[in-house]
Amino acid sequence: MHAPFSIPAAIPTPTALKKTALFIVNPFSGTRSKERKTALIREHVPAGAFDYQVVFTEAKGHAVELAARAVADGVDYVVAVGGDGTMNEAARSLVGTTTALGIIPMGSGNGLARHLGIPLDTVAALRLLSKARPVTIDSATLNGTPFFCTAGAGFDAYIGLKFEGKKKRGFGAYVRTTLREFFSYRPDVYRLTVGGVTTERPAFLVSFANAAQYGNDAFIAPQASIRDGLLDLCVMKPFPYAAALTLGFKLFGRTLHESPYLEITRTREVTVERPAPGPIHLDGEPHWMPAALHVQLVPASLRVLAGKEEGI
Repeated sequence: MHAPFSIPAAIPTPTALKKTALFIVNPFSGTRSKERKTALIREHVPAGAFDYQVVFTEAKGHAVELAARAVADGVDYVVAVGGDGTMNEAARSLVGTTTALGIIPMGSGNGLARHLGIPLDTVAALRLLSKARPVTIDSATLNGTPFFCTAGAGFDAYIGLKFEGKKKRGFGAYVRTTLREFFSYRPDVYRLTVGGVTTERPAFLVSFANAAQYGNDAFIAPQASIRDGLLDLCVMKPFPYAAALTLGFKLFGRTLHESPYLEITRTREVTVERPAPGPIHLDGEPHWMPAALHVQLVPASLRVLAGKEEGI
């Protein structure tokens, strides 16, 4: 058994009207050192904006515990500094609480940050924190595990599993992995139950979109809203190899919903049955789950510091 994670001491009681914040930093995200990340926070969070503390994650799952402790201590903001995985872990403990999530994106995809209009530039994102007002968004669960941007099964989950652990990261490496695996991938047959109606069909992928994109401006559900109380269930039908390039352009051009190969249904709940257990992804992070998947929206359940309020 590994040693217990270190948990920070309680953040001091705020003075006057100052808010409290806990910065949860993934030391391995981005290219900057731990020391430089801490220095950036000190340099670009305006003086007097918060009473804050900076802590670093030690392993997978640590951000969940750190954020839960912050909620128990009555902290106003938990700021995830890292990629989509760090964001997901921190946000899990904030669902249904008054503590708001801030994001300083340092990952390769940054799907939720992009959807919320948070700058990808670290300095700009840090400076936004003192100006942003909390808004409330929907979240969702897949077999009880929360996600906030997108989740899914099929090709995207399969690629996520293949990509995990590779030394070379970034968008270019992800594209190379996708191209290498594309021609050998075989779609599964899925049984989908939505609104009491069950259908069975082959699919290249099945995505559950709370937000519009996976990350990297790849829009699986271009018209999705994160505050409409509905998920966009996206079923990509098997397609000929010749259509792949066009679908790629549509994915990054925000027009994939116009493709005859993509079927989108808006729903609050869906059950998916696959032939066997297999990979899924939650906000881009791969996991292995049973054949049966149950996805449910949790409306108006997470407070976030967004870069914009309209159009999310």
